[in-house]
Amino acid sequence: MRYDFRTNDGGWRMRRVCLADAISDGGGTIMPDMADEKTQKESPRGLRTSRDFLERTLRAAGIGGWELDLASGQMVWSEETCRIHDVPVGYQPSLEEALAFYEPQSRPVIAAAFEAGTRDGTGWDLELQLRTRAGRQLCIRNVGKAEVVQGKDKLIGAIEDVTLKRQAITAMEASERRFRKLFQYSMGLICTHDLEGVLLSVNPAAARSLGMPVSMLVGRPLYDFMLPARRERFQQYLSEVSRNGTDSGIIELIAADGGVRYWKYHNVLDDEADEPYILGHAQDVTTQFRQEQQLREWSVRDPLTSCFNRRILNEIQMKLQPDDRWGCIAVDLDHFKKINDTYGHQRGDEVLVSMAWFLNEKLEKKDALIRSGGDEFLILLADATIERTESLIANYRADADKAPIGFSMGGAARRPGELLEQAIGEADKKLYEYRSLRRKPAPQN
Repeated sequence: MRYDFRTNDGGWRMRRVCLADAISDGGGTIMPDMADEKTQKESPRGLRTSRDFLERTLRAAGIGGWELDLASGQMVWSEETCRIHDVPVGYQPSLEEALAFYEPQSRPVIAAAFEAGTRDGTGWDLELQLRTRAGRQLCIRNVGKAEVVQGKDKLIGAIEDVTLKRQAITAMEASERRFRKLFQYSMGLICTHDLEGVLLSVNPAAARSLGMPVSMLVGRPLYDFMLPARRERFQQYLSEVSRNGTDSGIIELIAADGGVRYWKYHNVLDDEADEPYILGHAQDVTTQFRQEQQLREWSVRDPLTSCFNRRILNEIQMKLQPDDRWGCIAVDLDHFKKINDTYGHQRGDEVLVSMAWFLNEKLEKKDALIRSGGDEFLILLADATIERTESLIANYRADADKAPIGFSMGGAARRPGELLEQAIGEADKKLYEYRSLRRKPAPQN
């Protein structure tokens, strides 16, 4: 066939041209222009041996060669090029036949590359769609340029089937797009951080949970959003996930409004990346956590006085260590039944609430005030000696006129290895001893 190429002076020349293999001698050897000057001066036998070796190497790599003599229009394909096109080895197509293998959308692209190479020597490296004689649709890479070989103007190049590579890249790009959409639109809280805890990425759901823009979070260490008391535990978490590759639990974070958010997380270490990082996935369980806390509070709190009830004793006993010190003060209201009988239960409830306030006022945060019965209270003093216990009892008695009702008290301190119930029993015993002394009739003169 004839094909038009634009010349350097801007005109057009009609030439009979054809695609050629990377072989100049038509026998399946690789492009002579690729050999250096020394190789071209070797003996024909040595040159052919060298070309055969290069041909085998490229065939093993799945790369075919082609060559187009612009003067004669002769085209040669290497054996691998023929295999790629599903044609017999030695097949020499015309340029028109060679271009016809390309899908319609790819033909103008390769034709323009041929024209530019013929006109001004511009090289090209293209990925194009091609359909073989057997009907297989391939993605091929076509690389070429203009060369002067032994005084002849030629277009030479290589062709490679990159279908599987392109499919792999396409699949990877699709997977990345899916991951980005999952990251962007997931209701789950997703973030990544390095081994020092510095946030590398945060998805919108995680940012919304904390009430902050993503830009305020990325680049900052996660412990910036924790209470100081929790930062030591965060360092333990980093060590745990670095050592074991994973860690799960609940983390407390401070949101923009100053409130605490509870994230239930499961994080894993990715150490196959160039820079190891930790991928975190979490759920905001703040509402659930607070509901559970509320239910627990209701289960261990007296609804009338807001004091603890006796269930709290089981929790304290379970956490009790052999050397833990606890002071116990048993409290009983004097003649409380008479108030209920005389003024009614509403007045009795008011007295109980006022008494709870009176007792609680002298306690520290770590202590516990328990309503242990109808008109009975129990005070547990954390890490207290018998001296502190008796000192507090004396303080209460000194302010007895401020209490809404008279009361009796008895105190004891837990001894090492003793059950808490034993100390409580001892405090009760002291209470009744004190009450007996108060109610004992005065001696007659």
